[in-house]
Amino acid sequence: MAEIEKDYYEILGVPKDASLNEIKKAYRRLAKLYHPDLFPGDKEKEEKFRLIKEAYEVLSDDKKREAYDRLGTTDIGEGRDFFETTFVSSQEMKGCDDVIKEVAIPSPMVDELQITYERMEICPVCGGKGTLSPESGWDTCPVCEGKGRRKRVKAGILSEEISYETCPKCGGRGKIPHEPCPRCEGRGLIRKRETIRIKLPSRLSDGQRMVLKGLGNECAEGGTGDLILIFKKV
Repeated sequence: MAEIEKDYYEILGVPKDASLNEIKKAYRRLAKLYHPDLFPGDKEKEEKFRLIKEAYEVLSDDKKREAYDRLGTTDIGEGRDFFETTFVSSQEMKGCDDVIKEVAIPSPMVDELQITYERMEICPVCGGKGTLSPESGWDTCPVCEGKGRRKRVKAGILSEEISYETCPKCGGRGKIPHEPCPRCEGRGLIRKRETIRIKLPSRLSDGQRMVLKGLGNECAEGGTGDLILIFKKV
């Protein structure tokens, strides 16, 4: 067996016999801690997130994980398309994504601030199932081809910035029902505008963040992401 280039299990902090659910939980937890959106310009955090992302891409895929365990190498099939990502938008994370919102630091300072943002919530009509008749059958989503996400490439002067977004057609499921829910059109989730009031600390610095647990996007399989506010000087 070849020498393992990178220990993906160690990167995610999971045992080698970890279940897919354990791998997903570890990835979501680490992605929230190291996502580049939270640390603009921090190359160390960006590289850490890239490794976390890379590890998750391999260990969450049965074929890639089997090849990695057997061959001890990351050269397992997708080549440049797999490893070229240097920056990934938060929308790539399936399920209960966080909502990240920049907020201008008020001047003069106030004790409370009203925040309006949008998040995804479980469809109240189908309960997140995407259909009222699940027995009617499903088809592979034609937009994302079953991946649940789609790739976006933004050309730069010296390089390409690659990001991913949750597929708007299937809502990240990778499949669409024969009889889609009339409210969410098969996605299982709807977009909703929320307005909340938050208490502010006496001082705020540029780039300071505030994490509001459970106020992010909901996911059809249960759970809720966080709302992360990043304060910016105007």
